[in-house]
Amino acid sequence: MRQRSVYDIIKKQNGEHFAQMVRKFDSSLFEIENLPHILKYAGRSAEPLLDFLIMLKNVTIQEGKTCQNPFDLLKKAGYRAFLADTRKKQNMIAPFFAKGEELCTFEESDRYQNYFIIHCIKEGAEKLNRADFEKPEREDEYGTSVISIQILKRGVFIKITNRYNHTVEFADNTFKSNPDRIIEGLAWALKMYFKVDFSSKQVPLPDGYLYLDGQIVEYEEERDHIYFGKNYFIENEHMHFFNKDYQFVMDRFVLDLKERKILNPLNERDSFPKVLTCELQNKKNLHVQKMGKNEWQLLGDRVQLLHVSNGKIKKICLPTTKKIPPCFLACFSNVEELWAPQAQELGRNSLTKVPYLQKVLFHSLRQMGEKCVSSSKLSVLYMPQIQKIGDQCFCFYSPLRKGGKIEKLNLPLLKEMGWNCFSGYQIEELYLPSCEKIGAAFASSYHSIQKAYLPQLQAFPENSKMNEGDFIFAPKIVLNKKNMFLTDEVLIGTTKVRTME
Repeated sequence: MRQRSVYDIIKKQNGEHFAQMVRKFDSSLFEIENLPHILKYAGRSAEPLLDFLIMLKNVTIQEGKTCQNPFDLLKKAGYRAFLADTRKKQNMIAPFFAKGEELCTFEESDRYQNYFIIHCIKEGAEKLNRADFEKPEREDEYGTSVISIQILKRGVFIKITNRYNHTVEFADNTFKSNPDRIIEGLAWALKMYFKVDFSSKQVPLPDGYLYLDGQIVEYEEERDHIYFGKNYFIENEHMHFFNKDYQFVMDRFVLDLKERKILNPLNERDSFPKVLTCELQNKKNLHVQKMGKNEWQLLGDRVQLLHVSNGKIKKICLPTTKKIPPCFLACFSNVEELWAPQAQELGRNSLTKVPYLQKVLFHSLRQMGEKCVSSSKLSVLYMPQIQKIGDQCFCFYSPLRKGGKIEKLNLPLLKEMGWNCFSGYQIEELYLPSCEKIGAAFASSYHSIQKAYLPQLQAFPENSKMNEGDFIFAPKIVLNKKNMFLTDEVLIGTTKVRTME
């Protein structure tokens, strides 16, 4: 039975795209000792890790006492060498390669612009017959008769290819990519000639990765020095794993289907685990259904409770919850939809870090505490029973004045709204037939409300904006110059009037 190659192991472990990116960039990386172990928890994206992996090759350059011309040294080693600094020169050695063994270099039109490419042809290379080498080896006579030394112009990378390309393992690591194995002093000569250092340098891992016990570990969240990955979390440099058979990671929480509860391994101050656990305990049948690659939904008595994609919560349904306590989804979440048909109260500081929230459906909600719901993406808001909204609800900070937009805001039973609500939102039409009080700084300070129906409103909120020509029905308001909600001319009832001097 054929032993699996390192490439095959990485392909199965980290994904085909990961393995292909490593091979395309530098196949010699597959010769790093224990590479599968190093990458076991590195995720499925190779691009951010390539420079770090190059460092692990531990390439060194022996400093020479004198510096010779590298092309003269290659001539001494028996090679006719030239710098391929054009597309034509880049492909000049193509005729030396057998069909199916061509260098990937020949297909890259701009490689010579990013790399110093030194093609080397040994005397008599054209006389060697590929068919005579039935059991090719990387550094045999045929393989090394035509080589290509390629140095990344920004440094820290070198590879030496040979005539076999992918026919032998790690053909891009001929002579271990060490020029001194071709002829002593060549590495130093190349460094000095091209003014580029291709030796291994200390390179830090990018954000989102740790180097733990000789392994690259990808994580998605960090809080108080606890790192949260897809199927594990790291605390005090120790990895804690979840059981994939019945535990499912979603944002910072874990669904435990066996215990019928939501785990909170980071001890977040968030009521989401408690609320959803109550929903789970009330269901006779719970089932996780796969919806696609890295996507699943949780069904409770055939009703969707959760929709999760790539470990991130997209939709939450709370069909029986009647009261949502404070700090529900107070930590960052990718949730886009929330449906809670029986909830009558939403506690303060809920849904405070949900920048992608688009739909909120509260059929029975009557009261909302302060500082709830912060998202510029909100497009559907259904709260027909709401009577009181606390301060700073539907409020978010937009540094570039890029706010949200609500075409029609219709809250028929709302009586009171706190200050700084819907700030940042451009509201086209406003219908609040029962509202008696709106706090200061309502809605966007950069966009006016086109139409407003406010028959019970006692006073306009201060520090709020409506442009000239807007239509407002607010018959109970006595106008004066301090009503900054208005400009010079508004419509009261059916008559345009001016503010009082």
